[in-house]
Amino acid sequence: MIVRVCSGCGALLQDTDEKKAGFVPVLKEDTVYCKRCFKLKHYNELPKLVASLDAYQKVIEEIKNKNALFIYVIDIFNFYDTFKEEIFKDLIGKDIFVVVNKIDLLPQSINVNDILNFVSHECERHFLKVLAIHLVSAKKGYYLEDLMHNIDTFRRGRDVYVLGMANVGKSSFINSILKKETSRTDDLITTSLIQGTTLKAIRIPFFEDNQALIDTPGLINSCDIINYLDIKDYKRIIPTKEVKAITYQLFGNYTYFINDFIYFEFINIDKASLTFYIEDKELIKRVKNENIDSYLKKVKSLIKLDNKNYNTKYLEVNGKKLIYFPGYGFAYLNGKCKVKIHYLAKLGVMVYDKFFRK
Repeated sequence: MIVRVCSGCGALLQDTDEKKAGFVPVLKEDTVYCKRCFKLKHYNELPKLVASLDAYQKVIEEIKNKNALFIYVIDIFNFYDTFKEEIFKDLIGKDIFVVVNKIDLLPQSINVNDILNFVSHECERHFLKVLAIHLVSAKKGYYLEDLMHNIDTFRRGRDVYVLGMANVGKSSFINSILKKETSRTDDLITTSLIQGTTLKAIRIPFFEDNQALIDTPGLINSCDIINYLDIKDYKRIIPTKEVKAITYQLFGNYTYFINDFIYFEFINIDKASLTFYIEDKELIKRVKNENIDSYLKKVKSLIKLDNKNYNTKYLEVNGKKLIYFPGYGFAYLNGKCKVKIHYLAKLGVMVYDKFFRK
């Protein structure tokens, strides 16, 4: 009997039940990927079978007592929904690196020290002691050399586990390391925009002492904007490259919409500007305040929600504020004005004085 696991998702390969994880039509000695991962890898066919909460919890139970180095990956574009107590509560007292992924999406004008200071403060606030914080881009391979140097320093003959919420880029992170440190030129582990692509822990012998890099299923994020989008709309909304600025000089009683996710209703403007950083600028619309209701009725919404409940933040701005849209972008308000920010309660919004500084 052949016992192998899929290199793409970690599922045990089998040729008996097409509806279960790890299925291949014919199981051979040289089989590497299950049918699901093969189709995703070669035909970009998104998976129908995804990891469950049980898959994540099973891995966590297995590693609680492991003496290992743990890499906790966070998405900078969705910080608060990926820096979760459900994950780091099981890492308290262990050797941990925090890896902040997707920094290639941020404008180059952002001060990286602000991000480092913020992440450090959040770790301290939650009593999470970490050995190091690294800012990286798994997609572009930025700054992985420094991270690998630190891993070599602190690993001390142990396995390295990569943990985090679904869709933070754990598998892409490991694929990038393998490409930089080995002769591989293609992705080993299957990746996609769908949450839960990795089904089980994937052990990859990597270090000279035969210890492994271990990818793990992510904890499914119920707040992720991806949950409320059709596949065709992902690339319109989820940033895939450095987000560019589009600035409006504010005047009159106008409201600025991003589709119907969020809208800025200006009550009073002295002198101010509004700068958006999102993937698709076509989603931004400006309408007069008295036409808000009619716009909301006619706009073709990209968010799939049965009940669209809006929350409201009221701001008096005299200087600069950053409004952060978890998962898909942010905006700067600069100047002097009064504004109501209406946002879908399911998606949330946060306000800072600077990037990640209250």
